[in-house]
Amino acid sequence: MARPLARAVILAGGGGLRLWPWTGPRLPKPLLPLGGGGRTLLRATLDRVGPLAGRVLLQADATVGRRLVGAEPALGPGDLREEPSPRDTAGAVALAMRRALEEDPAGVVGVFPADHRVADEAAFREALAAAAAAAAEGHLALLAIRPTEPATRFGWIELGDPLPGGGPARRVLRFTEKPDRATAERFLATGRFAWNAGMFVWRADAFWRALARHAPEIAGPVEAWATRGDRDAWEGMARLPIDVALLERADDVVAVPLDAGWDDVGSWETVLRLIDAGDAGPARVLPARGGGPGVVVDVTGGGPVGDRAVVLPSREGEELLVVAGPHGVLVAPRAGADRVKEALR
Repeated sequence: MARPLARAVILAGGGGLRLWPWTGPRLPKPLLPLGGGGRTLLRATLDRVGPLAGRVLLQADATVGRRLVGAEPALGPGDLREEPSPRDTAGAVALAMRRALEEDPAGVVGVFPADHRVADEAAFREALAAAAAAAAEGHLALLAIRPTEPATRFGWIELGDPLPGGGPARRVLRFTEKPDRATAERFLATGRFAWNAGMFVWRADAFWRALARHAPEIAGPVEAWATRGDRDAWEGMARLPIDVALLERADDVVAVPLDAGWDDVGSWETVLRLIDAGDAGPARVLPARGGGPGVVVDVTGGGPVGDRAVVLPSREGEELLVVAGPHGVLVAPRAGADRVKEALR
């Protein structure tokens, strides 16, 4: 089978803080056993992407990257591309593409997060092949997730007309960053919008031309680091998502709709669903004592809360989430547990 990608770059720069205290320095999110069938998220990503690319590389900061490579037999030290420090996805993607530009300027490169879950891998392969075909023609392509709810934690994309010549790729009309609930409901009702999952496909040369034109504030520091090792230039670079830095400004962005059971595994509600399905590794829900409304989760199979968990009645009967993990214990309103990320920054 022909491989649609010259290389795939798996980015592992996110902290996964929404799932603290399971995630943290001792257990990065890509190593959580939530990839399906007992696999880690990283292992599932490699299984999904590896057969489609001539080479697979992992990009992360040195500490996280070495931990991931050490835990994943399919990766070796030569597959790791280190980042000087985290600078959000604009810097991470630009650095990956600057490296690709040196080795294979016309090569089609796919960029994927290390910690997402996809149920239908056949549908994923089909959409990726279509995105790679569009990228080979010079377009900046991304995979756009068909929305299932008016989610406010994702960016949304408005899709326009298909490209000439047929195929599923459609022009992108606009990006909207994490809309409020009313706006997300309106987007969902139109049927013209999709979620931006952070999965991109483009030729190295096409990407770099667009970046130099539309986001010199990113291209310049990345070039300075790549060619001269200028750490000050890298550290002084603006911390921006690649969507904001480039894709919202570029005029040749296309998207291929993807309906494949995608999930970014970015909330405790997702973990609870996986526990209920028996597909969350050692994580389990424990019975709570005390009579208060709440859910107790032990993600280690014997953590500090264990079977002694007590949930006391909370104010106005608000349901609590209690999570025991290797990095601590979380006690938070269940409806607002995702805000732990903001508290840890």
